[in-house]
Amino acid sequence: MGITKFNSWDATNTSFRVIREDESLLLFPVMSSLAFIGILILFSFFSYEALMNKIVISGTSTAVVIIIIWIPAYFLFWLVGTYFSASLMGAAMLKLNGKQATVSDGIKLANSKITKILLWAIVAATVGIIIRLITYILSDKIGGFLGSFIGDVVGISLETVWAISSYFIIPVILFEDMSIWDSLDRSESLFMENFGTTFISNLIMAAIGAIGVISSLLIGIYGFYLLYFKHLAIYGILLMGIGMILGSIVLIIVTTADTVLVAALYRYATTQKMIEGLVPPQLINDPMIHKGPYVGSNQ
Repeated sequence: MGITKFNSWDATNTSFRVIREDESLLLFPVMSSLAFIGILILFSFFSYEALMNKIVISGTSTAVVIIIIWIPAYFLFWLVGTYFSASLMGAAMLKLNGKQATVSDGIKLANSKITKILLWAIVAATVGIIIRLITYILSDKIGGFLGSFIGDVVGISLETVWAISSYFIIPVILFEDMSIWDSLDRSESLFMENFGTTFISNLIMAAIGAIGVISSLLIGIYGFYLLYFKHLAIYGILLMGIGMILGSIVLIIVTTADTVLVAALYRYATTQKMIEGLVPPQLINDPMIHKGPYVGSNQ
């Protein structure tokens, strides 16, 4: 399945179209961010207590204790990110199949697969740690600029291979009944079979995100320039505020669209359909539209 069978721009546009038709999907990255902040505050408090009370474990240094404290936080970050991505993809798939979907529908679908989501979060977090350890060991053993260069190259290569292999893992976990390892094989197979469409679609999404973020930064930088070099405090602060708000909105929208894109590409990879299932805008609130879960990729 190559890029010629489906226009990658259509895949990206479908993602934004789904969001336009149901802006409640934007709540998922917001909830995820709030959960991240909560975890960050909680474990920062634990770290602060460890530093202030000089807690030690069997003679280990405070730094080691801090690392031990943050290991579960790292796994929690992965679990939260995976859970809300699964919830968003579940709701998006309902939309792509022409069904009404609410935030609670996506959460219910993720909850129905919570065991596999938890297992996958543990696997993904562990692989991330292993890749970083390999990068550090190579850099440390070889040493110098060459060591850093080789370590970075190997690390980036491993992360790229892992990202490709696991690209479709969440929708496979949600919609196909197989083990985590079989799901990983299935994910890699789907990616390679649809490499052109998937790769170009992600490039387009990245470009859109970059344009939005850079535009927001330029507004903020110009505001900073007016504030500190032209002494136009009101205009400077106003533009800096606009830049921050606009940047936050762009990140929320692009993050949501990027996750929806995975669901849309998965649907195309497994059914050869993408746009046909969307509910027409004029019918989006029609109570007669069937409401129910998407039960499998073969449907």
